[in-house]
Amino acid sequence: MAILRFTPSPDEEMWPEELSALLTSMMPDIPGYRVMRRIGKGGMSFVYLAVQESLDRQVAIKITAPDILRDEISKQRFEQEARTIAKLEHPCIVGIYEVGRSPQGLMYYVMPYLSKGHLGQRDLRNDEPRIIAVLRSLLSALGYAHTRGIVHRDVKAENVLFDNADRPVLADFGIALPFRSSTRITNVGFAVGSAAYMAPEQARGDNVDGRADLYAVGVLAYEMVTGHLPFQANDALALAVMHAHDPIPPLPSNRRHWQPFISLAMAKTKEQRFRNAEQMLSALDELERRHRLGPGGDATPEPAATPPGRTNGESPITSRPAGRWLGMGAAALVLAAGATWWAASRDRAPDFLTIDGSAPTVVDDPIGSVAIAAGAAPAPAGADAAMPPPAPLAEATPADRADNAPTPMPTASASFVSQALPYDPRVPAARELAAAQRQIARLRLSTPAGDNAIESLLAARTLAPRDPALPRLEAALIAAFGAQIDKALDDDDNANAVALWQRAQRYVEQAELKDSESWTTLVDARATAVERRLANAASRRSARELKRATDEIAIYGLDEARFADAIRTARVALLPRPGARLEGGGPAMRLVTAPSEARPGLAAMETEVTRGDFLAFVQATGRPVSRCRGGFLERRTWSDPGFAQTTRDPAVCVTAADADAYAQWRGQRDGVRYRLPTAGEWSQLSQGAAGDCAGTRLNCDRREGTVPVGDGKASSLGLVDIGGNAREWLAAGRQTAGAGWRTNAAQARAGATQAVSDERGQDDLGFRLVREVSLDELLDASPRRPR
Repeated sequence: MAILRFTPSPDEEMWPEELSALLTSMMPDIPGYRVMRRIGKGGMSFVYLAVQESLDRQVAIKITAPDILRDEISKQRFEQEARTIAKLEHPCIVGIYEVGRSPQGLMYYVMPYLSKGHLGQRDLRNDEPRIIAVLRSLLSALGYAHTRGIVHRDVKAENVLFDNADRPVLADFGIALPFRSSTRITNVGFAVGSAAYMAPEQARGDNVDGRADLYAVGVLAYEMVTGHLPFQANDALALAVMHAHDPIPPLPSNRRHWQPFISLAMAKTKEQRFRNAEQMLSALDELERRHRLGPGGDATPEPAATPPGRTNGESPITSRPAGRWLGMGAAALVLAAGATWWAASRDRAPDFLTIDGSAPTVVDDPIGSVAIAAGAAPAPAGADAAMPPPAPLAEATPADRADNAPTPMPTASASFVSQALPYDPRVPAARELAAAQRQIARLRLSTPAGDNAIESLLAARTLAPRDPALPRLEAALIAAFGAQIDKALDDDDNANAVALWQRAQRYVEQAELKDSESWTTLVDARATAVERRLANAASRRSARELKRATDEIAIYGLDEARFADAIRTARVALLPRPGARLEGGGPAMRLVTAPSEARPGLAAMETEVTRGDFLAFVQATGRPVSRCRGGFLERRTWSDPGFAQTTRDPAVCVTAADADAYAQWRGQRDGVRYRLPTAGEWSQLSQGAAGDCAGTRLNCDRREGTVPVGDGKASSLGLVDIGGNAREWLAAGRQTAGAGWRTNAAQARAGATQAVSDERGQDDLGFRLVREVSLDELLDASPRRPR
């Protein structure tokens, strides 16, 4: 095992792996600062408390994780973006003192040290004016940044710090990017931010604007009002799915006046949210004006579930102790009050189908019979989650707020009947199967916890594995997963498709359904769809269809060998056509003939070999100067052909042997095999080449000498100077092709070949190189399947 060094010379830049090891074992060395201790660590950065020696003040130094910025281009982009963010000057934004890199290559920026903690360590549930003040500060800061083209992208409780005057300030614009930036540190399709606060479009890796930050502010508002986050899950992917699809949980009754504001801020699509921070501020002002918010709010908070504890040792926002249970009479009144809404909302429910194609039966889910008001429909399980925000509560009078006296329970007269359950509670698993049917109809397939079809069917399988309804519901669940995966793929939401497929697979394994007809049918349907998509990719030359097919192979875990031939056929159909420029190192090359399974293709240099290129060859190899035919005493050479040349003019006065030696040297340098073209290949190179005075360098105006390559007219294949400037050597000994500056227009024929009397160079004779191109080489450059 290699041992990493931790004591480089002061000016020696280290590898990212060495820097990572250094940061985990000792304090970094930042010129001008005395680093005291590490005060924070995340997935993308390390934060240190330090003293700025020149001013003797405490600062926080944030160092980007070395694995994030591995090359010089990304480091320069980081410095440019950090300097852009440093220009933000606003009282509610933590400023940046300095941006730089250490001699060992650590990228860092320096900020004020704020010791009063962050918002996640404070409980503001009973201080609504303070909540309003915090939101105002955040929206003011974001409005300022958004108008300057900066999106924060990671608004969360831990990034809202408090200064020495206990004012909230927004920190960590370290992953913020300009709206219109075409160069990004992060890759397209990679979601940056914190999953618990992330807008749906940000989780998908789409381009985001300021409305993603406003979504996160809505999540923060919910968290401050209730003491816990709106969505909670064990993994980031599940959280992202909940943000994208699940309704916003309703607020406690004494905080329902916040519901319209938070619901608008957390709308699933950005078009439905506040347009900008200013509009959101106006709505906040209206909320405060209408409800005259004071400490403690208008009512005592309802019991709330205790949120998950944080793992970084910080004090979490906790919920109040649970209150007493309502009596049966009060419960009946609540049900009676909700009956009108339920009767009206049933018509708005999604029109899903059950297993047999009929309309779904919405079932209740109590343990036993429940007494409800006569004539009222039963409220479905989970109805609270789908319930729209209620109207704002009536405003309390000053006297009410002064003594905070409890409101007496109103009396009501109602007749009660006992309504039978929609299933027989004496039958094992009847309750779970009825719940599963409702959950599949509502597409609660795997979330939320405690109310989803997977949990219900797994419980039913344990209680009654032979119940005849179980296979039908299991098939319906698998089919529903397939439909949702198709929808996610149609929306280019691969992350959601992967999550759904993984959940379906996990359920199939838990329920031992891998050999079931429904699962094998779904897998076969996926494979057939992939084959159809690959055929479309080949026939339509569609890179998008090919990518979609290869994505699906990876998502479904299908056998790649089954699709190998179809993938190759599709990729061959997407190969570049003759005339396409080939990317890669070495000279610019154009494809002349495309390769096939049976034979290689041919590529040719766009221009002739230049004098500058040939000079580099001579200097590298020490090749002696060859004799050049013509001129006084035949003393001309490639370096002195008898007329002035630039380094971009074609190299002339070279022999065919010189050209072959150059091809061998250049090939060794570029890792390919170059050579001179044959006479048959020249006929392909010269297709569509100009052969007149307007498009070439012929002897039309009796001017002597060559001109820089590339000045002439390109052929239909993109090759320049085929029909003029300098004739060119062919591979077969004393044979040349094309026309040169000595050729008159009457003699010029781009495709013509001529024999020469000897092997000496001539002052109008140069060369260009060709090379063979294999099918595999071009396939490597075409759309690839995921690894």
